Amino acid sequence: LLALGRQLLSPGASLAAQALFATHVAWSASLMTESLFTFLFTALVLMVVRGRPAASASGAASFGLLLAGALFVRPIAVTVLPMALSQIIRTRRAGRAAVLAALILAPAALGLTAWTARNHQRLGSVVILTTNLGAHNAPSFGLDRARIVWESRQKGLDEVGINAVLLTEIQRVVVDSPVWSAGLYVRRALELLSLSRPWEIRALHARRTFTSSDSSLAAHYVYNVLLFQYYATYPFALAGVILLARERRGLHGLWAIVGTYALTHALVSDGNFRLPAPLYGIFCLFAGHAIVWLGVRRGWWTDAPA
Repeated sequence: LLALGRQLLSPGASLAAQALFATHVAWSASLMTESLFTFLFTALVLMVVRGRPAASASGAASFGLLLAGALFVRPIAVTVLPMALSQIIRTRRAGRAAVLAALILAPAALGLTAWTARNHQRLGSVVILTTNLGAHNAPSFGLDRARIVWESRQKGLDEVGINAVLLTEIQRVVVDSPVWSAGLYVRRALELLSLSRPWEIRALHARRTFTSSDSSLAAHYVYNVLLFQYYATYPFALAGVILLARERRGLHGLWAIVGTYALTHALVSDGNFRLPAPLYGIFCLFAGHAIVWLGVRRGWWTDAPA
């Protein structure tokens, strides 16, 4: 995050962002995917910002390996790929661009091929990543998931078949109600910025973190207090976005990556407090820019842009 901030903004904004992110405790106490994926996603973004995928064969290959690993933590990692390929297409001749693109795509292709073969062996059907997409999205489209699953099982369908039935029902809703569905997708994208706590926070982290017999009750209260940093970070991040837009800062494709993440996520999932976790470091950068801008305006410190 420090390297990304120095590359895009300024040393001061980088330090301010790191200070905010250092107290980002929401997911640090869990063994869920947030902490690991945030690291992988930030590393991928840094490589794109520095132009590594288009710089050399080794840069493209290392980016491809990291991307392949990240895809198996959360498939939404694919949202950094368009900007990486765009850099290659814009800056390299056709032959060289094809080689670099192949080096990026090969690790993911090999990994997904192996995973698909494993799924076919276990399930008897071609499943590239998951059978959960239909079940995960059905309630958002007003479908009675429990009824559809029960009826499908009565017909002898397995998880693959049930997923296919649910996806077909979702497609039917989209075709029958395109305007309503478009509104749903917009709302899902905006919900990525929601500050309402999901059940993972309410039922697990806020109640159980540091509450075991060998833990400190004070640490538990500190954890809960630090959860409120989101309510300070988001307004500063919005101010930073406005300032950066006014300054016409391109940020080497960062805007496109954030937008692609939000749009892609809306297509495959609801949004809540937990799901934009990998974007929170970027939000901290935006907030850090606003904090430093305010400090410079007030004469509290000086800072040099990147």
